[in-house]
Amino acid sequence: MDKPLSLKAREFESKIVEEVNKSELPAFCLKQILEKLYSQLTQIENQEIKDYQEKERKEKENEKTDKKK
Repeated sequence: MDKPLSLKAREFESKIVEEVNKSELPAFCLKQILEKLYSQLTQIENQEIKDYQEKERKEKENEKTDKKK
Protein backbone atom coordinates (compact mmCIF):
# COMPACT_ATOMS: atom_id res chain seq x y z
CA MET A 1 0.00 0.00 0.00
CA ASP A 2 1.27 3.47 -0.90
CA LYS A 3 2.06 5.95 1.81
CA PRO A 4 -0.17 9.03 2.15
CA LEU A 5 1.10 12.07 0.28
CA SER A 6 1.59 14.02 3.51
CA LEU A 7 3.90 11.32 4.87
CA LYS A 8 5.86 11.11 1.62
CA ALA A 9 6.28 14.89 1.66
CA ARG A 10 7.48 14.91 5.26
CA GLU A 11 10.01 12.15 4.58
CA PHE A 12 11.23 13.93 1.47
CA GLU A 13 11.66 17.19 3.37
CA SER A 14 13.63 15.39 6.08
CA LYS A 15 15.94 13.87 3.48
CA ILE A 16 16.55 17.25 1.88
CA VAL A 17 17.36 18.84 5.24
CA GLU A 18 19.70 15.96 6.04
CA GLU A 19 21.54 16.32 2.72
CA VAL A 20 21.77 20.10 3.08
CA ASN A 21 23.30 19.69 6.52
CA LYS A 22 25.72 17.00 5.33
CA SER A 23 26.87 19.16 2.43
CA GLU A 24 28.44 21.72 4.76
CA LEU A 25 28.07 24.31 2.00
CA PRO A 26 27.68 27.94 2.98
CA ALA A 27 24.20 29.44 2.87
CA PHE A 28 24.90 31.57 -0.23
CA CYS A 29 25.80 28.42 -2.22
CA LEU A 30 22.78 26.53 -0.94
CA LYS A 31 20.53 29.45 -1.78
CA GLN A 32 21.72 29.50 -5.40
CA ILE A 33 21.24 25.76 -5.76
CA LEU A 34 17.79 25.80 -4.19
CA GLU A 35 16.71 28.79 -6.28
CA LYS A 36 17.77 26.95 -9.43
CA LEU A 37 15.84 23.86 -8.33
CA TYR A 38 12.80 25.97 -7.45
CA SER A 39 12.87 27.57 -10.89
CA GLN A 40 13.01 24.16 -12.56
CA LEU A 41 10.16 22.88 -10.41
CA THR A 42 8.06 25.90 -11.32
CA GLN A 43 8.61 25.19 -15.02
CA ILE A 44 7.65 21.54 -14.52
CA GLU A 45 4.55 22.54 -12.56
CA ASN A 46 3.47 24.98 -15.29
CA GLN A 47 3.91 22.29 -17.93
CA GLU A 48 1.89 19.81 -15.87
CA ILE A 49 -0.91 22.38 -15.57
CA LYS A 50 -0.88 22.99 -19.32
CA ASP A 51 -0.89 19.24 -20.01
CA TYR A 52 -3.81 18.71 -17.62
CA GLN A 53 -5.80 21.57 -19.16
CA GLU A 54 -5.16 20.20 -22.65
CA LYS A 55 -6.26 16.73 -21.55
CA GLU A 56 -9.46 18.18 -20.06
CA ARG A 57 -10.14 20.15 -23.24
CA LYS A 58 -9.71 17.05 -25.41
CA GLU A 59 -11.98 15.01 -23.16
CA LYS A 60 -14.71 17.66 -23.42
CA GLU A 61 -14.32 17.71 -27.20
CA ASN A 62 -14.60 13.93 -27.31
CA GLU A 63 -17.74 14.05 -25.15
CA LYS A 64 -19.32 16.56 -27.53
CA THR A 65 -18.34 14.42 -30.53
CA ASP A 66 -19.75 11.28 -28.87
CA LYS A 67 -23.06 13.01 -28.11
CA LYS A 68 -23.45 14.04 -31.76
CA LYS A 69 -23.18 10.41 -32.89
